[in-house]
Amino acid sequence: MPDLPIIPPSLPEGFCPSTWQELINEGVGKAIAKFEGSGFTAIINSESVPNPVDQDKLWYRPSTASRGMYRWFGGAWIIAHPEPAGGNARRLWTGTTTELQTYDGGDAGAPGANSGPMWEVDTAYNDRIPVGALLGGIADIEVNAGASNITLVDANLPLTSLKMFQSGANVSPGVQIGATDSCAVSASPVAGAEWNYEIQKSNIPASPPDIGVTSSFGQATPTPIDTIPQVRGTYFIKRTALRVNYVGS
Repeated sequence: MPDLPIIPPSLPEGFCPSTWQELINEGVGKAIAKFEGSGFTAIINSESVPNPVDQDKLWYRPSTASRGMYRWFGGAWIIAHPEPAGGNARRLWTGTTTELQTYDGGDAGAPGANSGPMWEVDTAYNDRIPVGALLGGIADIEVNAGASNITLVDANLPLTSLKMFQSGANVSPGVQIGATDSCAVSASPVAGAEWNYEIQKSNIPASPPDIGVTSSFGQATPTPIDTIPQVRGTYFIKRTALRVNYVGS
């Protein structure tokens, strides 16, 4: 910052102090630092809101010093937020959505340049894990990919080893299962014995003939398989579209 010139005070015509203290009060005590071309004449260093007569000055508030210095504009002491409203910045938030309203200088008022929450939940990340983006790849910028669970269908299944049990004494080796598909039994049938077949599920007809055997191919309604690894929930938040400024009060 350039050196701030000290502007000597203007003393009243005919001023003649009777004590040194009177001279100091009227002279040195009223000297001010002026920011050339800024329109501001001094800095108020105080936790309290400056008086209306000081609205031509900058306000340095120690408790919010990291934000910068407030200026009076549009009926309020304001500092522009460093992240633009509605911008691309994202943060993690582990508090409640109610607490988020007053986070980072925000409030629960009507949305506007000087009121309302500073941040809001970015719902595009709900139940999703962020991944480094690859332009034109599966995880492109702002493109959703993947699924939290999947349901296997016949096309996903390989040849399945089936266990079929003999239920009658008259079942013979080489029993025919469908019109053209057959599977040979590895040994002579014995009542109650377990037979092992290698057969593709899609080859079984919808209504197989009664051949004295029973079989099962899983549940009538398959249960989806979860594909999500161990995760910990958090909110992804973004700057609201309307709130622009911090407000000193």
